Amino acid sequence: MGSIKNIGIVAGLAGVGLLGWRVLSGAEEPVTLTELVPESSVDSAVGHQPTEELEDTTRVLVPRELAAEETDEPEVLEGEEASPLEKVGGRASVTARFLDSADQPVAGVEFRLVTHDRREHGSTRSDGTGTARISVELMSRDNRQYWAWWMADDLASGEQSLVLGPDDDRHLGDILLASGAVVEGRVTDLNGAPRADVLVWWQAGDLSGHEELRLQRFGTQARKGGGRLSANASSSAVLTDALGRYSLSGVPIKIGHVWAGASESRFTWSPPLALIQGELRQGVDLILQALQPEDQICGRVVDLDGNAVPEASLSYHFNAPDLSGTGGAPVRADGSFQFLVQRNVPHEFRARVHDASISPATAAGVLPGTLDLVLTLGEEPAVTLLVQDREGDPVERLTISCYRITESGTYGTGSGTRTYPGGEVMVPAEKGTFSIGVKADGFAPARAGPFENGVVPKNHINLVLERVPSLRGVVLAGGVPVEGAVVSLHGVVTGDQWLKVNGYLSRVRSGGGAARTDSNGRFELLPDELGLHHLRVDPPQSTEATREWAGAELLDVKIAVRVEPAELTLELQRAGTLVVQVRREDGGDPGGTLVSLNRYDGAPRVVAANAEGVVRVPGLMPGGWAIDVARRELPGSGSSSSAGSGATVEWPIDCTLFAGQVTHFELVVEAE
Repeated sequence: MGSIKNIGIVAGLAGVGLLGWRVLSGAEEPVTLTELVPESSVDSAVGHQPTEELEDTTRVLVPRELAAEETDEPEVLEGEEASPLEKVGGRASVTARFLDSADQPVAGVEFRLVTHDRREHGSTRSDGTGTARISVELMSRDNRQYWAWWMADDLASGEQSLVLGPDDDRHLGDILLASGAVVEGRVTDLNGAPRADVLVWWQAGDLSGHEELRLQRFGTQARKGGGRLSANASSSAVLTDALGRYSLSGVPIKIGHVWAGASESRFTWSPPLALIQGELRQGVDLILQALQPEDQICGRVVDLDGNAVPEASLSYHFNAPDLSGTGGAPVRADGSFQFLVQRNVPHEFRARVHDASISPATAAGVLPGTLDLVLTLGEEPAVTLLVQDREGDPVERLTISCYRITESGTYGTGSGTRTYPGGEVMVPAEKGTFSIGVKADGFAPARAGPFENGVVPKNHINLVLERVPSLRGVVLAGGVPVEGAVVSLHGVVTGDQWLKVNGYLSRVRSGGGAARTDSNGRFELLPDELGLHHLRVDPPQSTEATREWAGAELLDVKIAVRVEPAELTLELQRAGTLVVQVRREDGGDPGGTLVSLNRYDGAPRVVAANAEGVVRVPGLMPGGWAIDVARRELPGSGSSSSAGSGATVEWPIDCTLFAGQVTHFELVVEAE
């Protein structure tokens, strides 16, 4: 989907877990879907990853237990940072009334509100009048697209797309619940023996073009990385009885598949089924196959005495021609782990504990099908650093990071900021090539190494940190000092380098330090590093009087050793408002179109158009903005970044916002 830009610009003055219930035995005991996800892995894909979402509007909920399986400190690419969800500061509500075919209210309808990236925001059930209402606090800086979803016993489930903003009170009106279809069959193993307690569900959509092996390992949809997902939010899930029988009722009248899965088994699915209202489709039998050795890598994490280390953090990395990934996998109470692979390529594993005196364990070139991998902590030697300033005084409050250097990139882990008496730090060595990074407030960061093939000096290493000057000044808005403004430094992308944050080009990168202004509007900021910086000021968001103000910025601020910069006076600009009118070239409905806004500052936005195809975003920084159609929303939490060099980078500008004014822009979406 492309876009035709610069049609016209007019400026004017402006003021889970999900539950499955029915079992043929008649028992109605809730079964959490995470029983299908016994120690699965969660990872973060790097590089080019194919999109594998089904083309139907059906959505999948990530069970909460699965989402919590990530390690406390997963490995990330150097320079990658996580950012928390930002609250809009307002609430929204969605109300619906459910009726049957006789226009009678239906009580007990399950009603959920799910974000575009499949995060559940609220759930309830309809009351005796058939009414259900969900009120939620919005969790993004901009309006977002949501899915209202409903399901009732023996009635077809459904959903509706909508865009919510602060203080919206949306009424979906009366929703007629039609009779769904019923699908019945058996689940057996390869020998024809019945499989009991297998989870079975309906998934609407077309599987053509999907990688069969990936579906067998990870289910109907795999989120970014590879955590196993199971049943669909749009249909109830059931368990097979002792004879392997199942019965799915209330199946939506759509083309789709019946799915089945169980612990230690591959997922399986039926041929595509086309159902009609009220139909009873029988004989939809499924064969469940056990996980194969090549589907997984298994092993244990132990200490030097061979004892299990369940508190260890386990991470991995792989690099395939079409996909690279880094992430974490859980370690069981007995120290064992089971990891489902996405690609049949060698993997690198790393286990560690928070005790910095215990060296991590690594294993490279681990092939899928390895079922007895042992990672032993504490086997490697340690590096001793003596950290001092230029005058020879110890620097004790330090943040220590270790960087593994491989052919596919540099990967860093850190233990947080701690006090090291006398500035003496013992850092476990790594197998392979690695370096050690050291940071301290008021000093430029430094590194020791690289150390080739894990060979470290026998004696200690003297590491001298250079002091950096502080930045001081005052922030004003209309000549009045501003309390609570955030002053931040960001590195600058120069030369032939390029950087993308959440898939969008950025001229700046994070990591230069930040400070808030006091009651007199004054600030003092200790930079984290030397060199050219981008200085940015963001007004306090919680103060009503400052909402009319956008930030301010200062480019090419140079931070050098023993050079004291002048006192800075930073004036906030009045905010601009951008109104984008989306029009489709084919005359289709523009409502819900995702629009990206980017000013190359590392904070891109994606906003969904309302029912009229309009995006209105107030409080923006004046200056040039790039506007385009976005294929997906930004992640609900965290951020990803990629970087490189050697390419000619262009910074197109589609419109210019002016301080205190409304700028209108028309975005025409090309026909696909």
